[in-house]
Amino acid sequence: MFDFTVRGKKYRLRNPLAKEYKEADLIYSEVFSKALRDGVMTSDEMRKLIKDRNLISKEEQDTIDKLEQQIVELEKQLTNEKEKEKKVEIAKSLMNTRFLRNIALSKTYNMLHNTAETLANAEKTKWMVFKTLVTEENKPLFVDYDEFSNASNEVVVAGLRHFSYIDAGMDSISPNVEDKVLREIGYLDTEGYLLNAEGRIVNEEGKLIDRLFRLVDADGFLVDESGTFIDANGVKVEAEKKVKGSF
Repeated sequence: MFDFTVRGKKYRLRNPLAKEYKEADLIYSEVFSKALRDGVMTSDEMRKLIKDRNLISKEEQDTIDKLEQQIVELEKQLTNEKEKEKKVEIAKSLMNTRFLRNIALSKTYNMLHNTAETLANAEKTKWMVFKTLVTEENKPLFVDYDEFSNASNEVVVAGLRHFSYIDAGMDSISPNVEDKVLREIGYLDTEGYLLNAEGRIVNEEGKLIDRLFRLVDADGFLVDESGTFIDANGVKVEAEKKVKGSF
């Protein structure tokens, strides 16, 4: 059982029942088999393709290796540092370096994201969260799977995130050492969002975002990377039609 909070309201991922594990495994098998029939590669096949065709250049791999080493060094520094201000500085640097590493890995991630295993596991995770996501009083949030699958509210997003970390054997609140440090000092809130000095939610680059991880301006309205107003679907809109982010 795992409790979490969204907008001050408590929710829970209850312990799955034995039959729900079996249902989830069946869904995984069905999606995996269909993906293979549709010609989707397995993860091993995709990794071999990446290697055989040199889809990741030597320069790209060198960048990844360098960032990985920086992460290891920053983790050691953070663990050994005692002064609060320096710990915050190192933690933010580590978070940013990890973010840059993830960007560098994004090409590989994107290719591996559409393998038979990842597609099957995504559906398995959705099913488990659909079954186990409840209110504080243990009442199911959804009774219809299609409704759940099409939902994009904060509670569903948070539930999927927490379950993915838990399923991987990680701390869903503070999966990385820098998260734990920033949380203890007050730069990470109880729902896992990174905060700036003013207590506003930001991403790893320090840009303002809402609770659905969408960019916003200083007044909380949705914007794209260039600062242009957009609607909830990412379509550019005029100032008079700007949309407030979710907070």
